Amino acid sequence: MKDSLCTLCREKPKRNLHRNTLYCEECRLALLVKPKGTMTKKQIEIAKNLAGKMDRRDIAKKLGVSLANLKRSMRDTSFKFHLYTPEEIKKVLAYYEKHGKPKTQKRFPTLSVRSIVERHYGEFKPRQVKWTPTQVQQLAKFAGIISFEDQAKYFNRPRAHVGSIRSAWMKKFGYGSGNINGMSGWRAKIFVTEDCPSVKTSFWDTNHKARSHSRQLYLWTDMERFLKPDCPAFIKEAIVAMAGFQRWLFGTESVRTEIVKIQQELSK
Repeated sequence: MKDSLCTLCREKPKRNLHRNTLYCEECRLALLVKPKGTMTKKQIEIAKNLAGKMDRRDIAKKLGVSLANLKRSMRDTSFKFHLYTPEEIKKVLAYYEKHGKPKTQKRFPTLSVRSIVERHYGEFKPRQVKWTPTQVQQLAKFAGIISFEDQAKYFNRPRAHVGSIRSAWMKKFGYGSGNINGMSGWRAKIFVTEDCPSVKTSFWDTNHKARSHSRQLYLWTDMERFLKPDCPAFIKEAIVAMAGFQRWLFGTESVRTEIVKIQQELSK
């Protein structure tokens, strides 16, 4: 460097650099993560005046710069683009409150409905109500034995159907519902004797929605009593733990009786 100082921090480099080097090592590494924009002051002022009147891509095209350069240059000035005008945001939120996301996205195909809703959550009446602890526990009881359609009818949540049940499982449990109350028959038969009872459940083939299948489910509490002598110790330990959880979940030793009762009442 000509004056041996970094052009950004104006401090002396910690090690000898080539005379044409502009930045010290710390600033060089920082610029790799957060590059600076190269737009002129005049271009920045024009961009500010156009903000909210047209899309950022159109502004970059008008100024003859890349979108990345536009974002970097405006970031250096602490200016934040508003992707949509207040009028657009108000219209989207009002429509979303009444019709939901799919219809809103169809009504406003050029706007990112999800982005607007998530950024302005609280500025409209929520379409959903929170799950209560009792409902979450009931949700676990239905896991793998009651279809999502029947669960949606049971909970009868406002403006919600099957999708809300799937969403609840991913948000509340972070895991699918298929194996919460037991193990699929084809896998369980490896560990239990032939006289172990099972329950039959139905599910829909995701690849062929019009095709339903019958699923054989071995409950954890039943498997615990009918384990084969040669069942691996770690498998046995896991099954015993899940059986204990299942008794706690249903609040009874007669888990099978409760599950059969639930199936009869909800799968009519």
